Amino acid sequence: MKKLLLCLVVITMAGMLLGGCSAKNIEGSLEDIMAQIYDGSGGQYFTMKKAIAPGDTDLFEYYFGTTNIKFTEALASDAAISPGVHSVVLIRVTNDENISALTNRIKDSNIGMKWICAGVPKDEVIVDNIGNLVVIIIEKNPQALYDSFKSLAK
Repeated sequence: MKKLLLCLVVITMAGMLLGGCSAKNIEGSLEDIMAQIYDGSGGQYFTMKKAIAPGDTDLFEYYFGTTNIKFTEALASDAAISPGVHSVVLIRVTNDENISALTNRIKDSNIGMKWICAGVPKDEVIVDNIGNLVVIIIEKNPQALYDSFKSLAK
């Protein structure tokens, strides 16, 4: 009886550990995901989008706040009208990228002040992930965009 109980506890614990470690990756193109985020936010944004390839190293600091990053694709959406403080960046990182360390590097950077005459303090920049998809949201009122991003995990 004790052995059976012990086996059930071990199986339950293993299931909890494995279940907690498996983060759902969001499938689809970054363009479609970006459109879903904007559509779900309920706001109207006039933006310009820019695809960023792993070889575009001269753009990393401006869009990601860091130069040391392993990713397969990225898409930035910035305000089309200046001096609008608005940027949403999606980064699909590689499997060998430490996402926690990456998000901390971005949070510690001054990415929120990437414009000369406008920006937000670093503690107001949202950096999060769902699976291997990292989002950076720089906006004076980012909550609707962030909620829309989080809803993609459901």
